[in-house]
Formats: sequence, structure tokens, C-alpha cells
Amino acid sequence: MFFEILIGGIIFISILIVCMLLTALVTAVLILIFIKTNHAIFPRIVLFLANILESPIRQILLVFHVEGNILDDTITELRNRLYHTKFIKTPYNQRALFLPQCLRHQDCPATLNEEGLQCKNCGRCCIQEIKKCAEGLGYRVFIAPGSTIVYRMVKKYKPKAVVGVGCSMEIREGTEKLAAWGMPVYGFKLLNDGCVGTSLDINALKLKLKENNI
Repeated sequence: MFFEILIGGIIFISILIVCMLLTALVTAVLILIFIKTNHAIFPRIVLFLANILESPIRQILLVFHVEGNILDDTITELRNRLYHTKFIKTPYNQRALFLPQCLRHQDCPATLNEEGLQCKNCGRCCIQEIKKCAEGLGYRVFIAPGSTIVYRMVKKYKPKAVVGVGCSMEIREGTEKLAAWGMPVYGFKLLNDGCVGTSLDINALKLKLKENNI
């Protein structure tokens, strides 16, 4: 009796592992199709499976030379597509923009308070230009030294949509958590990583901020 139960358990676990690996393989293929063709198939399902089966999916993608941050960037782009319609239907004055502190100049005179860095509009980095554009549209703009401030400001001001700028891992994790709260999000990737003096495509960000369908 014991051995029958043991064998049954082994068979069940083996079937479960095979199903998991097959699911990871199918998900990896759908991700590859998106990377190669820019065509998203079942994006909501792919996002869900990519989160729970990330490790085996990464290993499968390595076989196809998909390495580094490519999976993170792909997941962010899929989420951007998924929430695009809701995002552009949200009025500007109900949106928030979160910028990373790494965009600032090494001699930045900004001060820090409970709502993040307070830009002095010195013009030494691109933050002043972006902030002027966003606030002119009606956005609330925050310069966040960390994700804690992002979540705190979202809870405090309750925007209906959020644009988050950062490196691959930051925007993936941030948009994932905000999306779990039911919020339309858009992740915008920096051109380079670092602690100070990073950069981004300012014109592309401005175009994204101005998108609307109201």
C-alpha cells in the first residue's frame, strides 16, 4: 500500500513537472514571437505565466540567445500594450510621472523630502525639461530615490494612471506591482543604467506623456 502511494505520488509530480516545462516552453515561444515580430499573442496570459515560470522560461530563452534584460524589457512592453487603451483614456490631470533620481547631474542642488527630490530647475540635467512638459499637461511629477516613495505617493494622491521611468528591472517590478493594484501603467526605459547622470530619449517620453484619447 505504501509503495503504491509512493509510486502514485512520483507519477503525479512527474506529470506536474512535464506540464510546467511544456507551459514554460509555449510561453517562451510566444515571447520569442513577440520579440521577432512585435505581435503580441495572448499578452495577459503570457504576463501571468512569465511571472510564475520565470526561471525555466529564462533558461529556454538562453537557448535562443535571449539574454540579460531582454525578458524584463519584453514583459514591460507587453504590459505597456495591455494597458495602452486605459492609459490614453485617462485625463492628464489624473496621471502621475515618476522619474528616477539617477537622471540628475552630479552637482544637483535638489533637496529631499517625504515626496522625493525637489527639483530646483537649475537646468543641469534633463529633469527640468521633462518636468515642465509633464506639469504643463497636468501630470503630478515625482523624482523618486526609490520604489518606497513611488508606492507611498500613489497611495497618497491616487492617480488613475502612471508613467514610470527607470532601468529594466526597476520598471518591470514597479509596473508589475502597480498593475496588480489595477492601475494603467507605462514603463519607459532609460538609455543607460547608473547611479548619476543617466539619460533617456526625451522626445519619445514627451510623445508618450501627450498620448490621449479623451
